[in-house]
Amino acid sequence: MSDEHESLIQFLYLAPVGLGQCASDGLVLMMNPKAAQILMPLSPVPSLDNLFDVLGGVAPQPRAQVMAFDKPYGIVCDSLRFAVASVVLQSCGNVFRYGLSNGLLRTIAEKECASCPSN
Repeated sequence: MSDEHESLIQFLYLAPVGLGQCASDGLVLMMNPKAAQILMPLSPVPSLDNLFDVLGGVAPQPRAQVMAFDKPYGIVCDSLRFAVASVVLQSCGNVFRYGLSNGLLRTIAEKECASCPSN
């Protein structure tokens, strides 16, 4: 692996925001640790295999937006905001409410890049 490629991979994994790439059907191709940390509490199953399945309970729109996007590349959605239920953190005795925002960008045909800024 080239030094430039290794540096890019290191940047992806150390980024303070959640970043990932998925196929147009939602199948996750890669995801950095921050994305996994942000998305795992939202997943109805202990898996992050499909981004649209993970977001389905709180933000079902991205699946339809990707399916309707007919350009080879470009911004599919930007700053899609959604509320996350407070019950996520009740197990530790504290109840918090927070929201997330994500964006989807088609970089090449059939591949979407997602971002979730950390709160």
